[in-house]
Amino acid sequence: MGLKMRGLQKLNKQTMAHLRNTDNAARDAIVDVGNSIMQESKVLVPVDSGHLKSSARVRVEDRPNRRLVDLEYTAPYAFIVHEKPGEKFLEKPLLDRESRIIREIGDAMRRHRRG
Repeated sequence: MGLKMRGLQKLNKQTMAHLRNTDNAARDAIVDVGNSIMQESKVLVPVDSGHLKSSARVRVEDRPNRRLVDLEYTAPYAFIVHEKPGEKFLEKPLLDRESRIIREIGDAMRRHRRG
């Protein structure tokens, strides 16, 4: 008695395509949420010359089994300004969204997977 299974190669190909699509959607979702947080931060950042505000960056770093989103201001004095009492222009928008950030990433992933 023998058993033949047909279509495994096609199924494997479809599964791999689905995983790639999910992976890309996750990356895009993380970038979307990171950009959204940075936009909120740019509304709060103090502006004198505009250099600090224009130094805002959102980067995604791929590491084995995880992705990191890095939100930063690259102006040399960014940290000093951020740590002044009452400023926290990057920390505030992140903490304000802390309780809903996972849901926001999930919503963005669904949008990206739909295309």
